[in-house]
Amino acid sequence: MANDLHYSNGMAVADGGKSLLVAEMLAARVLKFDIAADGSLSNRRVFVRLRDVIADPADADAYYGPDGLKVDKAGNLYIAQNGGGSVLVVSPEGKLLRQLAVPGKYVTNVGFAADETMLIVTAATDAWNAPYP
Repeated sequence: MANDLHYSNGMAVADGGKSLLVAEMLAARVLKFDIAADGSLSNRRVFVRLRDVIADPADADAYYGPDGLKVDKAGNLYIAQNGGGSVLVVSPEGKLLRQLAVPGKYVTNVGFAADETMLIVTAATDAWNAPYP
């Protein structure tokens, strides 16, 4: 459906099913596409660049960027900040609302409890050596 992505990762449907958000991890940004009634994608654009909402970590490596994505009922985007040790919460307009610290540097995914009263986060402190604590 889309090509030329620099290590695509997490995806989330937003805007009542009218948009697709895609984490382009190695470009450290989230792309947004319009979804047509037939499921085709168009109007590819940058929704948010991580560096535009938060400074890159001093120890960022080549794999720093957005990983898993989830959209809450209010339309806010939760971005697992792989290599950044946090979850970024961004408004539907792409503005940073908050940064949630995580005790693991390599934050890989996020999920919600059914009623959105709990955020579930997966992360590792060492992404390179098994058993990936």
